[in-house]
Amino acid sequence: MSRGSERMSSTDSRKLRRWFAKALVPVAKQLRARGVSFFVLAPCPEADSWYEDGVGREPDFAEVEAQDCEHLLREMWEQQGLPELAALAADLMALARDLQTEDEQAADVSPSLYVMY
Repeated sequence: MSRGSERMSSTDSRKLRRWFAKALVPVAKQLRARGVSFFVLAPCPEADSWYEDGVGREPDFAEVEAQDCEHLLREMWEQQGLPELAALAADLMALARDLQTEDEQAADVSPSLYVMY
């Protein structure tokens, strides 16, 4: 059985947990200390509405090439004033490449996948 059809191995799981604990948790603490918040945690009593007009905004999703991800993540986080995250871009992409499964590397659609049109 190929690795791509299996669940994440315990070795991969350990790598992911180690990266989370040694890289992401300290950055989260730094961001919290600076008062950075990514999600609205409570309703704003002064707001008339939570509606936001999407006209003129950048699309929420874009297709990018794998080799461009690191640069684009770093650039986006720097523009958002998040240098702590920008510094993680290279390590994050290295981890992603390391955890990439054989099926993803082959870029083939699994024969057991039902494709809907």
